[in-house]
Amino acid sequence: MALLSSKKTLLLISFITGVCVVGMEITASRLLAPYFGISIFIWSNIIGVVLAALALGYYLGGRLAEKRPSLSLLLDLVLGTGLFFLLVPWITPLLARLINPAVFPADSFLSALVWSSLLVALFILALPLTVLGMVSPMLIKIYSFQETRVGQIAGSLFALSTLGSLVGSFLPTLWLIPALGTRLTIVVFALLLIFLGLIGSSFKKLAFGLFLTAVELILLFGLPVSASANKDIIYQTESIYQNIRVKQDQSGRRYMIFNEGLGFESIYDPNSALTGTFYDYFSILPYLIPEKKINVLVIGFAGGTIPRQLNYFFADKVAIDAVEIDPKVVKIAEDYFDSDQLPINIYQEDGRQFLERTAKQYELIIVDAFQNEFYIPWTLTTREFWQLVDRRLSRQGILAMNLNGGQTDSDLLKFVTNTQASVFDKVYVTATASSAANFMITASQSQIDFNSEKKVDPQLQGLFEEVKNQISLVSFNSHLKLITDDWAPIERMTNLSLKGLKIDWQ
Repeated sequence: MALLSSKKTLLLISFITGVCVVGMEITASRLLAPYFGISIFIWSNIIGVVLAALALGYYLGGRLAEKRPSLSLLLDLVLGTGLFFLLVPWITPLLARLINPAVFPADSFLSALVWSSLLVALFILALPLTVLGMVSPMLIKIYSFQETRVGQIAGSLFALSTLGSLVGSFLPTLWLIPALGTRLTIVVFALLLIFLGLIGSSFKKLAFGLFLTAVELILLFGLPVSASANKDIIYQTESIYQNIRVKQDQSGRRYMIFNEGLGFESIYDPNSALTGTFYDYFSILPYLIPEKKINVLVIGFAGGTIPRQLNYFFADKVAIDAVEIDPKVVKIAEDYFDSDQLPINIYQEDGRQFLERTAKQYELIIVDAFQNEFYIPWTLTTREFWQLVDRRLSRQGILAMNLNGGQTDSDLLKFVTNTQASVFDKVYVTATASSAANFMITASQSQIDFNSEKKVDPQLQGLFEEVKNQISLVSFNSHLKLITDDWAPIERMTNLSLKGLKIDWQ
C-alpha cells in the first residue's frame, strides 16, 4: 500500500492517462478512416467527442472526489477503461457497418457522414474518456491529503498530464502506428491503462485482471476485425496517410482503394490500356500540344493509371514525372500494378512542395491527387497553387485535372474553375461520359485547339470526338470569391447526394 500512497505514483498516473487520452484520440481517427474517411468532419467529430467526454469527466470526477476520494477506486476505473479499449478494435468495424452513411437516414452524403461517424465516435470514445477525465480531480483530492498546497498540487498534476498528452500525440504517429498498425497501437494504450490499474492490487484482483486481459486479447486476435471481409480484396494495409486496399475483380482488373472506398484511386487492367473511366480522357491531351517532345508531370501517382496510359499511347513522345506523397502507395503500385515496369520518374513528396522545389518546365501537368471531393487537398485548389502551376508550365502548356463528385451547377466546380480562370486565360470544362458527376478541366494561357487535325489512335478517336462536342469555356467571374490559401472551404462545397451512391463497405 506504500506504493499507492507514493506521490510519484500519483504523478505517474497523471502522466500515463495523459498519454492515453491523446494517443487514443489520434489512433481513433485511423480506426474510423476505412469506414468514414479522414476529412475535416471526421476530425471535428472525434475532437468534439473527446472534449465533451473530458468536460463531463472533470465534473463527475470532482463530485466523486468529494464523496469517495479513494485511489483504489480510481485505479479500478482506469483498469476498466483499459479493458474497454481492448475491445475497441473489434467493436468499431461492427458499429461502422451498422451505422454507416449508406444506411443513415439523411438526404445528403455529407450529413449522413457527419452524423454516422459522430455516433460511432461516441460509442467508442465517450465512456472511456469520461472516466479518464475523472482522473485529474480525484488525484488532486487524494494528493491534497499529503500536500496542503493545492495550487502546487494541481499545477504538478496538470503539467505531467499535459506532458503525457504531448508524448501521446507523437507516439502513435511517429512510431506505434507505422511500426505496429492501428490495432496493436490501441492494444499498447489499453495495456498501459490495465497495468496502471493493477498497481498495488491484491493477488485475487491481479489474477482476475490479468485473466480478463488475456480473454480480451484472445478475442481480439482470434476474430476477424479487418476493414474488409470481401474475398476480392487481395491486399490491405495502412500507411501514415490512409488505409489502402487492392481489389481484384473476376476479369483480373485491379483497383487501388483508399479508406472507406468511396470510389477508387487507380485501375490496372493487364489486358487493356483503356479503363472505361475518366482516366482515359487524359490520353487525348498530348494531341492538343504542338511540341514534339512533351514533359509530363502527374501529381498523384497512386497505382500509375494515367502514366501507364500516356506511356502506352505516346511512348516516344512523352517523358513522365510523377509525384506521390505516400511511400506505401508507391510500393503497392510496384507489387500489384506493375508500375516498376514504367519508364517514369517517381518523387515521393507532397505535390505542391515538389512544384516549389523544381525548376523544370512541363508541357502537361495533370493534378489527380484525389478521387472524390471529400479528399481534395485544399492546398491544391487555391489561386496560389494555380499560379505555381502556371510558373512550371511551358508557353503553350496545359493544366488538366479531374473533378469527381460535383454537378454542373455545383459550388465546387464553379469555385475551382473560376479560381483557375483568375490565373489562366483559357479554362475549359468537359462533362465525361464515365460519370454524371465527373468533369475534366483543362487550362492554359493559350487557346487549346480541340479541333486538331492530328491523326488520333483509333482507340481514342471516340473520346476525342466526345471532348470536342462536350467542351465549354469558363468565363472569369470577378464577383465570385476566389479560393485562396486564406479561404478554402472545399469540404463545404459539395452537394453529393446519397441517391444512387455506391460505397465499398466491405
